[in-house]
Amino acid sequence: MDTADGTLSEELQTELETIALKSNVDLREYASQVDAELVDLEEALMQKYISVGPEVAKLHRQITSCDNILERMEVILSNFHKDLGTISSEIQDLQMKSSVMNKRLQNRQVRIVQLKQMFLDP
Repeated sequence: MDTADGTLSEELQTELETIALKSNVDLREYASQVDAELVDLEEALMQKYISVGPEVAKLHRQITSCDNILERMEVILSNFHKDLGTISSEIQDLQMKSSVMNKRLQNRQVRIVQLKQMFLDP
């Protein structure tokens, strides 16, 4: 026990003794009464715990069910994320191909204009 805790406990005990002496209470009778109240409280708490047992078990099942659902959702979202990455790569590839095709088209259009000028201008 820590010395601060020991000092606090001693001060509390001294204070209780002072209160008991001032109020002319028989400490044995008071201790017996406190023990009886503690037994009653323990029994009441045990009954309360027993009465809420089924609710706690139901809550546990619900939490387990939710946890399982969340695990499945995590797998689904992970796969979705992976699929999005694949789609993103495919989009980038298509954009590059489109850019290359666009450049080729522009080059052809320039050549067509040059050829027209060459054949039309003597």
